[in-house]
Amino acid sequence: MKIKGGHQAIFQMDTRVTCNVIRAGELRGTKYEPKVAQMNQVLKTYNSSPLRPVGKCLIQLTNLRNGKKYIVEFVVVKDNDADANLLGSMAAQQMNLIQPRRILEALTKPLKEHLTELEEQGVIEKVVEATDWVSATVVNKKSNGKIRLCLDPKPLNKALK
Repeated sequence: MKIKGGHQAIFQMDTRVTCNVIRAGELRGTKYEPKVAQMNQVLKTYNSSPLRPVGKCLIQLTNLRNGKKYIVEFVVVKDNDADANLLGSMAAQQMNLIQPRRILEALTKPLKEHLTELEEQGVIEKVVEATDWVSATVVNKKSNGKIRLCLDPKPLNKALK
């Protein structure tokens, strides 16, 4: 992504975050630097530690792959308070970078039980911090009533090519 009047910036998509986050250094020398509005809200990070933003700002981004422009609201943080710039689920969906995948409400409880069972068996491991890679999942109900949990290999295959 390119920041209007600035340089190319790298963003990580994180569908769990509720706001978009950009490091203040990405805005240096752009028209957005003086437009950062102060905010008093304190954010919670993935590990529940508090994060005090510098402020918030609307920023125009250009997707370098297709040339489309987007106005995105960002929470601005100190450079050393964030490891990466983050695009949340809403922005990523609006930019058509990801497609929403919702789990049916009726499958939520059986899915949680199935994941707990897989964790107890050592098949999967619960991760509570940010990771470099997350696979999309598809959940279906089998004819016997049990849950079938499938990983969507498209993003993985694309990354490996």
